[in-house]
Parts: sequence; structure tokens; C-alpha cells
Amino acid sequence: MDADDTKEEILHNRALIKKYREQLKVLELQKAGFGDLYVPPYIQIEIDKLNENMQKCKQEIDTHKRNFIDLARTIIDKSNKTLQSENIVDYKITWRQYLVWTMYGVHYTKQGVEDLFIKGWGFTPQELNSIGLPGSVPGLYSNRFIVKYLIKIILRLKRQLAEIENL
Repeated sequence: MDADDTKEEILHNRALIKKYREQLKVLELQKAGFGDLYVPPYIQIEIDKLNENMQKCKQEIDTHKRNFIDLARTIIDKSNKTLQSENIVDYKITWRQYLVWTMYGVHYTKQGVEDLFIKGWGFTPQELNSIGLPGSVPGLYSNRFIVKYLIKIILRLKRQLAEIENL
């Protein structure tokens, strides 16, 4: 789930909580009108149900936030480690392949980039889907492109992370 989906879910649950609170106020006024001793059971049952629904929504908000924050921090950490590692340029390729690729400016296909992220640097497919490799860009990717892309990923995720934490 990406940042937009997470934000949408959080805002949806907040809207539900707001509606539940409005309904709860009406029922609490009715309950107060009857008095605690004479309140009809259906009003008390409805009050309990609304409180339970609000609690579920709050738990969903916390779960969505926690899941996105954990995923974003994991990706940021892996990206930082990858940028600091020595194998950013040379991922399990022979020196001859590297010379040929460097000479012609060709390093990785899209599948090669995905393999590099998953097999070389330990990203999971879920994390890879979250960062969204540029699938619409056909062709070949250089090491310079990969490094720039990792930096963009880190910056974007840090911005989204701050945004989600503040919701």
C-alpha cells in the first residue's frame, strides 16, 4: 500500500469516526433525557455499538500508519545501505561485462534493475512495488540512473513518511 492509499484509508476512517461521534451525541442526549435508570436498551446498545465502531476505526488508522511507516523506513534504510555499499556499480558481473557495459553505456534492463533490487540488495517484491520502478520507461538503465533513482526514492519516502506521521 503506497502513501496515497494509506492517506485515503486514514482520512476515510477519520470521516467515519466523525459521523459516529455525531450519532453518539444524539443518542447521549436521548439517554440523558430518559435518565440512566430508565434509558431504553436499544439506545444503550446503539451507544455501545458506536463506541466499538469508533475504536475499530482508530485501530485501523494506527495499523495503516504503522504498516506504511515500517515499510517506508525499511526501504529508506535499504536504499541508504545500498548507496553506501561498494557493489552499487558492480553487481555480480564479470569485469569483462562491466567494461563492455561501461564502454557502451549499457548496464541493466528493467528486469535487471528489478533483480538488482531484489537479489542484490535484499528488497522484497512488496517493497519494490511500493517504490515503483519506472515501468513506463523502456530501455536500459545506467548505474548513474539507479543511484539517482535511489536518492529520489529516499527523498520521496521521507516526505511521505512525515506526511503520514502528521495525519
